[in-house]
Amino acid sequence: MRMADSRIRFIKKLDTWKDYASILFSDMYESVLEYCQALACLEGFKILNHVCITDFLKELGMQDISVKFERYRKLRNSINYYGKVLDPDFSLRSISEMQSAIRRLKQFIVEKHGL
Repeated sequence: MRMADSRIRFIKKLDTWKDYASILFSDMYESVLEYCQALACLEGFKILNHVCITDFLKELGMQDISVKFERYRKLRNSINYYGKVLDPDFSLRSISEMQSAIRRLKQFIVEKHGL
């Protein structure tokens, strides 16, 4: 969770985010992933791939986050493995959605695990 929070603080500090929209999207996805992995650990699981995170989120009743996570996973893979460049406005909207997902994951962690 600390790494995810550090990554988020870094992203927020960039002034020329449009130049790095795809990279920032990918990093924000990594933050969501890190929160999901932390939550899985707290729940007693060790999830070793991104696809299983989708099912894990569904099991927790977070269907909306699960659907977005799966869509963003595919986009992140396109960026990281195939050099896809995302539209900056789309990236900004997506990053905002991911920040909202992180807030919800944090809230779940606090309410269920007291962290």
